[in-house]
Amino acid sequence: MESDKKTLVLIDFDGTITKSDSFYNFILFCVGKRRAVLGTFANLGVLLGYKLKLLSNSRAKEQIFSYFFKNERYAAFQEKCASFARTVIPGLLTPGAVAALAFHRDRQHRIVVVTASVENYVKPWATANHYECIATRIEMANGLITGRFSTPNCHGEEKVNRIKAWLQLSDYQEIYAYGNEESDRPMLNLATKPLLVKW
Repeated sequence: MESDKKTLVLIDFDGTITKSDSFYNFILFCVGKRRAVLGTFANLGVLLGYKLKLLSNSRAKEQIFSYFFKNERYAAFQEKCASFARTVIPGLLTPGAVAALAFHRDRQHRIVVVTASVENYVKPWATANHYECIATRIEMANGLITGRFSTPNCHGEEKVNRIKAWLQLSDYQEIYAYGNEESDRPMLNLATKPLLVKW
């Protein structure tokens, strides 16, 4: 099929490509149900602070990430991420997203997954499927995970900041953007064809 290099696809991951939250699924995969549940109770204050808007999305997520993964060896973490991408993510995909991605892939549109999820496990899946990935990056020092993010959480307006730093949007005649909630609205506003989906 003839290539169309003037079409860009920006697509959210959690709740748009996947049917459930990948971050919690990743925690379950890495630490098991018992530790995940205990960790949830240990972080009730953080979760409540987020619900009451006393903590930002970015700060709350970073604290949860730090609780489970701070001081873990980066190499071991990467292995878990690769395994999660290969064995778990395929089972989280929504049929609607699979169909939409196939539509764009068949037309050779440029597809960029834009997500607040951790790059380490989303990017291997995206790369295997020939998509690009803009995601939240984690900090590493001396071979260990510090528990902090090295970029702002890629959520809401930060998605727009990261997209504009990565891409020259004026190069594209058509821009599709897919999201599933109001926090995706800033990204959808970049598109000529914004789609707020509930597959």
